Amino acid sequence: MSTTNYAYHYAVQGRAAVPPGRQTLDHRLLAHADERLQRLSEVARDRPAWAQDLLQLARAVYLADKFSLRAGSDDGWTRRIDLSVQVTEPDLWAGQALTLLTRVVETLTADRWAIEVFPGADPWPQQGRLDADPPVEEVALFSGGLDSSAYAAERARLPAGGLLLVSYHEPQWAGQQERVLRAIGTNSGRASPPAPEDCCTPPRPSSSPPPTTCRGWPYPRTVSSRSTRR
Repeated sequence: MSTTNYAYHYAVQGRAAVPPGRQTLDHRLLAHADERLQRLSEVARDRPAWAQDLLQLARAVYLADKFSLRAGSDDGWTRRIDLSVQVTEPDLWAGQALTLLTRVVETLTADRWAIEVFPGADPWPQQGRLDADPPVEEVALFSGGLDSSAYAAERARLPAGGLLLVSYHEPQWAGQQERVLRAIGTNSGRASPPAPEDCCTPPRPSSSPPPTTCRGWPYPRTVSSRSTRR
């Protein structure tokens, strides 16, 4: 019984040399899903390299499976798929890890797979972590509009602990947000809010697809932290 043979290389902007005889699978083929995948992959702590690489491998397997037709095989099903994938930490996949992953994929698709990894993938954008100093007792959303401003003003006047207001950064509203925050700080007797600090992801790697929307930033940003009222 013969099988239909396919060979692919999952590339990140084609920076690593494509092995001979392989068709390139461009990561941008799944660009429409990147924003949702990034949200789903956010974790409370730093995302481990192996988890990011596992997602890259899953994306590559998905694309290779979709591109490989079964019609040419004798049994109308079994394919031989050779797949190389760019990852961030190829050493983590040496030995049993990649062998077990290959077996899982073969079980899922009932095909014959040969998967190998290469260096060259960029880390995915990741939202930064904010450590409030001093610690806060309440976190509230703040847009600078009437509802959120009224709530922030009310909570800021209570003799409670620190208040952390979080806002989605949009340049056209930044000035209004700052004016409202200064007024809340003055009227409540709390410390004047510091200049906003970006707690978002570092600059997007050149190989990462652009966000699907141009409205503001793709992640929230910390606006201010108030010290305990005295």
